[in-house]
Amino acid sequence: MKSSQPVLILILCLSLFTLLPGPAHAQTLPAGILAFVGTDAEGVASIYVLDLASGQTGQLTVPVTPEADLAWNTDNDVLVFTTEDGGYGLLRSLRGCFEGVNLCADTVEVIPPFMTEQAAWLPGGETLIFVTDEGIKQSIPRARPNQISDVSFACTRGLSVDPDPYTILCATEDTVGNVQTLTYQPGESEFVELYSIGTYPDITAFDIGADAQSVVGTMESAGDSGFYAAPDVAPRRLANYQIHVYDLEFSPDGAQIAIVGATSDSTGDGTLRDGDMAELYLYDTASGTLQQIPGFTDATALTWSPDSAYILVVQGSSQLTVYTLATQFMTPVNLSLPQDVTLTKPTWHPTDETLPLLAAPATATPIPTQAPAVAATFTPFPTFTPFPTLTSVPTITPGSPMGVGCDQAFAGAVPVAVGNTAQVTTRGAAIRLRSGPALTATLLRELAIGTRMKVLDGFYCAQGYRWWQVQIEETGQVGYLADSDKEGYWIEKVNTPQPTPTMPTLSVELYADDYTITAGDCTIVRWNVEGIKAVYFEGNGVVGQGSQEVCPTVTTTYTLRVIRIDDTEFSQSVTIVVEAP
Repeated sequence: MKSSQPVLILILCLSLFTLLPGPAHAQTLPAGILAFVGTDAEGVASIYVLDLASGQTGQLTVPVTPEADLAWNTDNDVLVFTTEDGGYGLLRSLRGCFEGVNLCADTVEVIPPFMTEQAAWLPGGETLIFVTDEGIKQSIPRARPNQISDVSFACTRGLSVDPDPYTILCATEDTVGNVQTLTYQPGESEFVELYSIGTYPDITAFDIGADAQSVVGTMESAGDSGFYAAPDVAPRRLANYQIHVYDLEFSPDGAQIAIVGATSDSTGDGTLRDGDMAELYLYDTASGTLQQIPGFTDATALTWSPDSAYILVVQGSSQLTVYTLATQFMTPVNLSLPQDVTLTKPTWHPTDETLPLLAAPATATPIPTQAPAVAATFTPFPTFTPFPTLTSVPTITPGSPMGVGCDQAFAGAVPVAVGNTAQVTTRGAAIRLRSGPALTATLLRELAIGTRMKVLDGFYCAQGYRWWQVQIEETGQVGYLADSDKEGYWIEKVNTPQPTPTMPTLSVELYADDYTITAGDCTIVRWNVEGIKAVYFEGNGVVGQGSQEVCPTVTTTYTLRVIRIDDTEFSQSVTIVVEAP
């Protein structure tokens, strides 16, 4: 018997080891796309996206603040976020995020007529609800002012939306600075209050989940740990001891609440303070029990996977760890981010399927300057009527051209010429002035009917539209705008005497029959140039109207160099993406 004791002890040790919860473990990370805010040592913030399966990270180029708010659309894969300028931005696809220089090319910034503090999607994924400096608003994305409607309640501290059933959790301050939390559901003509969780002096986080369940977290000075509530049920405390809650979120199925919080036990001295290291907890909504998940010291924020199987936790300033509920494994995520970047606001793309990714090219290629944009086709929220002349950008497939030449422009005569004074037509209300001749170029402002401008240069054919460089008469601001769509003109010439243009009108078209080919195939690159002195394709002199067959083996950018009459020059490029057979 004695000789068998060491073996039995070894077996018992191995068995106990396998039962220990939460050790770091070599496990494959789940598929999924994450978005989060990263802030460097200088306080400059950016939004990043992470493909968990591959570890690739991309960056959005729209400026944001460290407090930027993020929200995925569950229906059409669009991420909305608040921007540094008081507007909001949309990430409409992952084009460019995981290629070459890893900059997301399909983003747009919108500057509405109010300061945006928070944005969230309403059910159906077509309408946004905003917390603004003027109260709660709702509109379709990129709406004009008269498509924006006020909402019948106040949420000065923020809101959370859940679509099943459609319910809003609203936090608003009372006259002495306490925070009241109310839930609302839409009625026939306005939102109707469902129930109240209560009023608290120190709310730090809140969320609403499936079946109108709600939760609030508080600071230690409130003397409690936060409250969980469901319709027709009295709110109950999350724990019978104090927790300073930093972040919390319902699982998508509503069965559990993940909580990042610090307790007096975790501080070592029995006293809670703002900034104490937090740990991870799970609250079961059915039983009302709270369980600590060991191993997550210095947790700061979290988000659930769409299938409720995983929790991603931010630890310290930049460590991401995935916790698998079924196995209790902790899997660190390897990130390739600049040093000293602090991560906050993680949010997991809310579908099981990974967003479509473009295959990485064989060699790093800069993002094309005139890459096509992807735009979702939005329909208005049913409680108000959309502006009748709103025309959305045509929906396209990522990687395919928006149009060829200027085929999205009106088929009539070109409405203006270089040197003309032009103005915005009634059809052109809220036409967008951009930093370059492309739908993906930065939005500078929207122009009202009658806005006058000087036409400086053009026209350029890009993404199917006919673009002009203009200078706004009132402000002197210079930018680019498209002159029309297939239905009519957005700008027109003002019939006043104009100085003779110093150069003939310049017209340049550059496009390809196929922008994406399979390795071993070929395509035709075509150009049509007028009003120039000389033109070169890939360094070789060519005639103004011509074409050339190209058969690249890797993704390649082809350049057309144009010499104007006054010997100044510029270039246009087209990129052919080569996919593996």
